[in-house]
Amino acid sequence: MGFDMQQAETCLQSLDLVTLFRKVLGWAAPRDARAISVKAGNRSYRPRCIAQKGEVKVWEITLSSSTDLTVYLKAKVHKSIHKKYPRPLIVFLDRQRCRSLWCWQSDYDQLQSLVFVCHQPLAGWSVRLRYLANYTGDETLGLYSRSVDCNELTQQLQLQLQQLSEQITGIDDNQDRWWYATLLLQRLIVIQLLQRQRLLNNDIWYLHNQLGYSQQQKPNAFFKEILQPLFVQGFSLPSLERPRYSQWMGEIPYLGNIFHTHPLEQKYSNINIVDAPFESILVWFESPLWQRLIDSWQSSSIALAFEQVLTNCQLKNSEYMAESYGIACNFVINQFLLRHLNLAVAPSSPDIWDILFSGDVQYLRQLVQVVLPQFSTLDPACGVGSLLVELQTRLVDIYSVLIGHLNS
Repeated sequence: MGFDMQQAETCLQSLDLVTLFRKVLGWAAPRDARAISVKAGNRSYRPRCIAQKGEVKVWEITLSSSTDLTVYLKAKVHKSIHKKYPRPLIVFLDRQRCRSLWCWQSDYDQLQSLVFVCHQPLAGWSVRLRYLANYTGDETLGLYSRSVDCNELTQQLQLQLQQLSEQITGIDDNQDRWWYATLLLQRLIVIQLLQRQRLLNNDIWYLHNQLGYSQQQKPNAFFKEILQPLFVQGFSLPSLERPRYSQWMGEIPYLGNIFHTHPLEQKYSNINIVDAPFESILVWFESPLWQRLIDSWQSSSIALAFEQVLTNCQLKNSEYMAESYGIACNFVINQFLLRHLNLAVAPSSPDIWDILFSGDVQYLRQLVQVVLPQFSTLDPACGVGSLLVELQTRLVDIYSVLIGHLNS
């Protein structure tokens, strides 16, 4: 569904959820908008339904104080609504409508949370707004990453790697040629993701335009005269250290050692590749499947597809894998942060999202100054790094909320 992203972001920043869901994202007004009563402890709360898509309803509940939110209250409100209206999306708001905690049940019956506060960066939420606009109501709703069909992606990835590997000259060993094709495709994927964010000379067609320019000057020179200099003299060097003749690259970021000369490039000094496989890859980057992969949610899908190709092992349930990564990430981050905030780690204890919603200045200061700078993860069996990438996505969400609190 097409929708006005700028208007959606404006509504989200002001937490005008009725306008956001009904007028911008295309959800319907609820058939029954009456508030219901939920009693938790000695207090009563009045969540009201503000929108629905199919049988899935969005509920809004305003708290008199952000400190009212507890694990018990979240579970009680969700259970009460879920009995009559299965799998709701519940949004808890503070009285000033500056903070919100979004709560839903995953495919595996885990109650999950996510916080949004006014004035926080919207990068992680733009894809969620797009997801909510395109949501049909036929599947379980969730605001964390959801895997695409990894089998289809794996087949296409295998095809692109095969075509690229067959066109590489200067590497005699078949296995080395295959690994170099894998390395090159990974680099191109990174560049594609960067250009979609306008981080390459503010050009979302950066690679495509460079290929077109190269072919106008000289056929089959894209790898030698564009990609190799871009890797070695562009991304691998800070801008002040780049040679003068690299000005044709425009404004591109310094990415460190991921684009440094690879051992295979040191071993084989005469590698060359014609333009044809690059043309195919760039067309593939514009395919409908790839368009579902360009957001930050789908990094785990790309990693899982590479894992299947490199291990020649087909995953039986890629959606379960993506979900399990998310559950593991939430557990790791929650345990670490709570312990370093000297909070009890127990089923009845608040999680990190409850703390971020409360806005307790003491905890926020500790997180920014002490706790998060100490956080690091070692995954000794990381494979293609799916779990680490998912962890990074979670940390981006946490830092975004902290930035929102600072801006407020």
